[in-house]
Amino acid sequence: MWDNKNGTSLDPLTETVLKKWIAKAKDTLINMERLDEDLSVTAVKDVLINIVNDKPVREELTITYLYKEFLKEAQLCKSTQKNYKAALMHYEQFLLLSKATDIIERYTAKDFQMFVKYLKDRNYADNSVKIYTKCIKRVLNKAYWVGTIQNELSRVMKFKAKKVTRDNFLIFSIEELKELENITLRSYARKRLDVFLFLCYTGMRFSDYKRVVFEPELCKINGDSMIVTESVKTGKRIFIPNVGHCQGAWRILDRYNGELPRYKSVDTFNRQIRKDFEKLEHPEFQKLTSHCARKTFATALLMEQDVSPLVVSKLLTHSDIKTTLKYYEKSGDSHIIKALEKTEQEIPKAKYPHLKIV
Repeated sequence: MWDNKNGTSLDPLTETVLKKWIAKAKDTLINMERLDEDLSVTAVKDVLINIVNDKPVREELTITYLYKEFLKEAQLCKSTQKNYKAALMHYEQFLLLSKATDIIERYTAKDFQMFVKYLKDRNYADNSVKIYTKCIKRVLNKAYWVGTIQNELSRVMKFKAKKVTRDNFLIFSIEELKELENITLRSYARKRLDVFLFLCYTGMRFSDYKRVVFEPELCKINGDSMIVTESVKTGKRIFIPNVGHCQGAWRILDRYNGELPRYKSVDTFNRQIRKDFEKLEHPEFQKLTSHCARKTFATALLMEQDVSPLVVSKLLTHSDIKTTLKYYEKSGDSHIIKALEKTEQEIPKAKYPHLKIV
């Protein structure tokens, strides 16, 4: 850093300390302005003196401070750490754009609901909102258990996601999928739609699709089948044969010479695919997510074709067949009517038609 007054450069250590002071002062003054606090010359001077003397700038404990301390100490796996960092990023952006308080003693249910509304206004799904709010609640719960804070703030943080039913998902029929394969779109939209169709024809989770794309050494694809050695979520082997409705996946692969388009973020993919279907004027585009592809595979391609629940469970790599049976429970009445009609057709003819029941 160049010192304009003396015409000399500062040593790296002094430069680092100055940068920390400037960043700390900037954050403090922004928070004071956001909360309509006193910004007189005396107040600003006191803030700067406290920063230089390495004293607490303000006595109030904040959620952001607790969160950052939690991330320093906690030993989290990569995926969990990613969720916590994303939650912190959204929370800090929310604080800059709103007048909600970050101070523990003043925090109320209204501030929490403002954060939930902020996430929903940005078209985040209920599941994402639930993950981000749960990260903040866990940080505060830990601070309460160890005695850092006296108030159990997690009690005011209440968010109830919509109950998942068939109506919450957009499920496509076999005819609709074939129509989507042949629709003309711009290149980027076409690639996203093809990835969505690939998920529909294989029933893969988005995390397993990423494994196929980014970790090809764990996958084996040939003309007869597709094998992924280990599912990201359950650790089970994924086996997709090139028969029946699964053949659609090979049509998509052939379109890209075996190399599917790459997408890293499921949230970004979901937002973009919803915009694509909005341009196609689909009436229920807001319900669309990558998980709808998995629901389509289980419901339209398997359950309505009278496939055994055990086979469905293996194709979806569920760790417990009870999870698979929930798909049947949430499905409509069509497969019940179909099953009963089938039993009516299979009633055997009487072996002795001349005998009568008395």
